[in-house]
Amino acid sequence: MVYNEESGITNFAKFAEFPWMVAIIQLSSFKYIPDLTIVASGTLIHPKFVLTTAHTLKSSRRYLARFGEWNLNSSAEIYPRQDIHIERHIIHPSYRDEFIPEYDVALAMLRENIIYTEHIRPLCLPSAEDLFEGQRCIETGWGYETTSDTQATIMKRLKLEIISHERCQEFFDTLDDNFELSRSVMCVEGSKSENTCMKDAGAPLACQRQDGSYVLAGMTSWMLGCHRLDAPSGHVNVTKVVGWINDTIEAYVMAVIAYRSITAQLVNQVMCQTVDRMA
Repeated sequence: MVYNEESGITNFAKFAEFPWMVAIIQLSSFKYIPDLTIVASGTLIHPKFVLTTAHTLKSSRRYLARFGEWNLNSSAEIYPRQDIHIERHIIHPSYRDEFIPEYDVALAMLRENIIYTEHIRPLCLPSAEDLFEGQRCIETGWGYETTSDTQATIMKRLKLEIISHERCQEFFDTLDDNFELSRSVMCVEGSKSENTCMKDAGAPLACQRQDGSYVLAGMTSWMLGCHRLDAPSGHVNVTKVVGWINDTIEAYVMAVIAYRSITAQLVNQVMCQTVDRMA
C-alpha cells in the first residue's frame, strides 16, 4: 500500500480490527531452511478455506496461511496467531494469466480447520446481485511503500473508491483502443497520496452494509505501478465469482459428508463381523 509521507497519513489498523485478514506465506523449498516470505494476503471465508489471488500461488511451492497476524516483526501480541499449511489450492476455471489477469481468484484449502477466536473470524461473502459502485471501502494489508521501497511491518488500512466499469474502460482506452476490460475486474481509485502496491495481492476490500456489517466486495489483483497514484488498480469483483466459490465449498462439504458416511458403514460392518465371529 502506498502512503505519501508528505500527507501525514498513518493509517495503521488496530490489532484484531480486521479478523478476516490472512497472510499467505511461501515456505522454503529446502526442508531445513526456515524461509518465510509473505507473498500475498487472503480472506478467511470458511473454517477450511481462504480466498486469495490465483497468480500468487504456484503448484511447485509450499504455502502457509497465518491467521491473527498484525505486526510482522513481533510474535508477542495480545492473542496468539495460528499457522496452518495450505494443503492445495483450487483456481477458478476461467482464470487467464494475462497482463491484466481475468478471474484471478483461488480457494486455498487448509490442511486443518481454523479455530475461530476473538481476533480470527471470517468475512461474509456478497450476493451476486450486490452493487458497490461509488462506495468507499476499506482495504487492508502489508504491501510495499514507495517512499522506502520496503514492506509494511504493521497492517495498514486505506479507503478506496469503487469506480464504474465504464469509467475504468475509458482510462484503458487512452492506453490501448483495442483493450477490453473483463467483467471479472473491479476498478478502484485511491487518493493522491495512497493506493495499492506490491505484495498487496489478495488483500480484501471490505464494504460496510447499512446494518454495520462488512462484506467482501473485492480483492487486489493488479496495479499499473506503485507510483501511478492517478491510475486505477484492479480488483477481483467477488460478485462475479461468488457462485463458483459457494459451489466449490459446497462440493467439498458434501464430499466430506459422503466420506464420513461410507467410513461409518465400513466400521459398522467390521464390528458386525467381529461380533458374528465371537458368537
